Amino acid sequence: MAAALTGMLAIPVASDAEPTDTINSEGSDAPVEMMTRSSAEGFVRTVSTAFDRFKVNITGNRSHSILETPESRIETFQRPGKTERVLETSKGTYRVIEASDRRVVETDVPEGKLVERIEDGAKTTSFEGVNRSRVEELKDGLEERYSNEIESLESRYRDMSSDSRPDVKVDVQPESIGDGEYVELENQGDKAYNLENWRIEDEDGNEFVFEDVDLDEESSLRVYSSNESKEFNWGSSYIWEDNGDTAYLYDSEDVLISEHSY
Repeated sequence: MAAALTGMLAIPVASDAEPTDTINSEGSDAPVEMMTRSSAEGFVRTVSTAFDRFKVNITGNRSHSILETPESRIETFQRPGKTERVLETSKGTYRVIEASDRRVVETDVPEGKLVERIEDGAKTTSFEGVNRSRVEELKDGLEERYSNEIESLESRYRDMSSDSRPDVKVDVQPESIGDGEYVELENQGDKAYNLENWRIEDEDGNEFVFEDVDLDEESSLRVYSSNESKEFNWGSSYIWEDNGDTAYLYDSEDVLISEHSY
């Protein structure tokens, strides 16, 4: 059973391992300290103010995000097929685990631990402790707080995680003139990417998978249809619909990088 939290993190907190930029906004009473670390393996960014600290860590198709205040801490762990979210407060801990085949909600407070599980359509409940009615009462308050704070956390995660994605755009030329129809990838960033196992997909699920090829910074390449003389050729038939289609670009971790509809 959870013990009451005796001391939430003091805000702000800096990391010696990360380069630091300090931003003082004239329109705000709260100085902002931003720390960013980016590499081929992933992306880490921490933003601290006098009121809270937010951190996101993205590696491949996994992510971990945290929002801390003097009163609470909420974090999310995401990986393919499973998401875990945890709220910690002085009252106790509220945890939600979601997977393709189950959903588990745990309320852990000094008076006891309540676990509610839905798996394959069947719901079960278990309790350990001294006062179930008190635990259920505290659960209602934790659940409401969880809903509010997870919304704030995930909104900030969406805003910040977009900075970590490769700046590669996809475009389509569906006209069968000249060299024929093609889809073009343009790297608009200042970093090269290896495209091995990246793929382009259309609305019908047709796909082109790249082998070991680099897309240099500020450069582009084209994948042609029905033109086997080109280095990157989708096949001997046309792919893109003249009356409209969508091209999707996924990286090797099956993360959607860019899409283009016409």
